[in-house]
Amino acid sequence: MKIKEITDFLDDLIPLDLAEEWDNVGLQLGNTDLEATGVLVSLDFTEDVLDNAIKNNCNLIVTHHPVIFKPLYSLTDLSILKAIENKICVYSAHTNLDVLQDGVNDVLAKYLELTEIKADGILRVGKLKQDMTSEKFVQYVKDKLSIPSVRVSEFNNTIKTVGVVGGSGGDFLELAIKNSCDAFVTGEASYHLAETAKLNNIMLLCAGHYETEVLIVEHLKNILKEKFNQIKIINGTNHNPFRLI
Repeated sequence: MKIKEITDFLDDLIPLDLAEEWDNVGLQLGNTDLEATGVLVSLDFTEDVLDNAIKNNCNLIVTHHPVIFKPLYSLTDLSILKAIENKICVYSAHTNLDVLQDGVNDVLAKYLELTEIKADGILRVGKLKQDMTSEKFVQYVKDKLSIPSVRVSEFNNTIKTVGVVGGSGGDFLELAIKNSCDAFVTGEASYHLAETAKLNNIMLLCAGHYETEVLIVEHLKNILKEKFNQIKIINGTNHNPFRLI
């Protein structure tokens, strides 16, 4: 099986035209005419991820965050050069995977066990199975995402309707407000958006960029394993670049 068969499947599964204009998605580097030896799925492309792919004889790395995001004026990145030297292809699905049905934000909504989920562009809005106090909802999110802490704006409302956008989703707070959400869960948001949330009586809960997106890795790996069960499909080495101290 050629690598191209896998990347073509990904192009169909996660259409490139769903991505934002400023984004860079799809094949990032490599020769897809090579025979596929294995696929490694990861949130990011890092040296650890690359070394893991080499160790496990995987010559296709599929990431959420693009490897090449800003224009390249010279090719000096050692990890990219190392990937090329080892004949490893890299494919990225970013904002197209965010907006995709059954993509990043649907997976996040399902982890929070929201019901009656509806899509409003990239935003997902759903209902909790039962109303919760604000304090209980904070602990609920921490438990469901297996994280020790979150950042939360001032709040005093009962939570029933929840909006979610993984990663840097703060800009979608206004859309969550328009959808009558009691809480908006995202990865990260600006200081001033916390003030906006307070004025509109909506809880803004920032659970971490990594924490709200890494959930997609296992999900995407399982999709690829079901489609291409004749080759090795593994998770990459996913590490949060931030740590609490």
